[in-house]
Amino acid sequence: LELPRMGAKTVQNIKAALTFAQRAGERLPLGRALQIAQGLVAILSELPEADRVAYAGSLRRGRDTIGDIDLLVATNTPAPVHEAFRALPGVEHVLAAGDTKSSVRVRAPGGGERFAGKGGPVVQVDLRTVPPQCFGAALMYFTGSKEHNVRLRQRALKEQLTLNEYGLFPLDDEPGSPQSRGVQPVASRTEEEIYAALGPGVEASGGSAANTAAGIASFGGTAGFVGVVGDDQFGEVYAHDLDAIGVTFDAAGSKKTGPTGKCLVIVTPDAQRTMCTSLGVAADITPADIPSDLVASARLTYLEGFLWDQPTAKEAFRTAARIAHDAGRQVALSLSDPFCVDRHREDFLGLIESQVDVLFANEDEICSLYEVADFDAALQEVRHHCAIAALTRSERGAVIVAGDEVHVIDAHPVERVVDTTGAGDQYAAGFLHGLTAGRDLVTCGRWGALAASEVIDHLGARPEVSLAELAGSLGA
Repeated sequence: LELPRMGAKTVQNIKAALTFAQRAGERLPLGRALQIAQGLVAILSELPEADRVAYAGSLRRGRDTIGDIDLLVATNTPAPVHEAFRALPGVEHVLAAGDTKSSVRVRAPGGGERFAGKGGPVVQVDLRTVPPQCFGAALMYFTGSKEHNVRLRQRALKEQLTLNEYGLFPLDDEPGSPQSRGVQPVASRTEEEIYAALGPGVEASGGSAANTAAGIASFGGTAGFVGVVGDDQFGEVYAHDLDAIGVTFDAAGSKKTGPTGKCLVIVTPDAQRTMCTSLGVAADITPADIPSDLVASARLTYLEGFLWDQPTAKEAFRTAARIAHDAGRQVALSLSDPFCVDRHREDFLGLIESQVDVLFANEDEICSLYEVADFDAALQEVRHHCAIAALTRSERGAVIVAGDEVHVIDAHPVERVVDTTGAGDQYAAGFLHGLTAGRDLVTCGRWGALAASEVIDHLGARPEVSLAELAGSLGA
């Protein structure tokens, strides 16, 4: 390759960039990117100069596919941290080497637990270092998204505050940034401090399968939850909330070192949502976390597709399904999200055909599963793969398929739609409560529609009124 007025080194850099662009054309699946990031975090955490290490960006937000990996380190001595980062195993090219930011292209590991720097894809990794006292503000800022940060700054202004990556500061009219003028932040060290200073939001325990368990309990049914929480305050609150509504949960045996998963849901006045998710230790569930006695005693075990990215979670799902079927029980699965289906289509198809009795999916998910554009075509496919399929279609209600049976269930009428978070979870709650109580499929579908209508009338993914009383008052 010869280019006019360009030296050999410039040409070489252009060729390298083109090669990398070609390699990077396919973004990494969330699970693979998470594995790589966790390996890098483990290495950097061993540095004596690193006070705290975390991944940020779209990976921390739980995006389905990841381009670059963003890392953040709290340190008072950034130079050795950047030197160690640029010397990581597998670094093929250093893109930037600054005082507070370094960027590299690194060959990720092909497998195994330790970051070996060989055998895997080439990925760009960006490292930023910040003083420990502003780590929380930086983590919040660099996690994003842009829209989320704009919303938080607007919220800060309403409280007469200003927010940037260095902290939350009192609002004033002085020129220059507050940190450059020596202004002390109101909050900066942790995200929790900043959110607390920004004023009240709506905080509630969630999680797809746990929301469904909460809905079943609200109908007067008996439900247990299997999942993983962190050894933090959120984990304590999560366990308390499940216990308070009568859902069985082995809190002591379900704790792992690390943060409890969180999801920030921003809802606009017209009920549109932006969801920023940090899975925390929720993604670390393994077959060892499955209580065989609880699963074997349950009439039905319900699995949520959101956790299918991690290999250990897949094995946990299969273990739970095997225990249930060995005990003569049923297994239900929610596809959860079209992007989950796109990533794991073959796995889901195999699981549905061999281990799932009841399938929940919305219109987009079921069409994605069978790679068809027409809902009716997807319906014809699914009826051959599992005993019962409950397919929701938003305001158009739902279609329930069981062999030759097809039931069209209208959506339950609502006066307003405030927040659709948890609508699918509560539909599953109503349906499964009816199914395990021996009700016919039409009644199951109507109870599902009723539960979904209740939860979209307010903020939050769990019922605010007794679903049992609501069903009774309507004669359902």
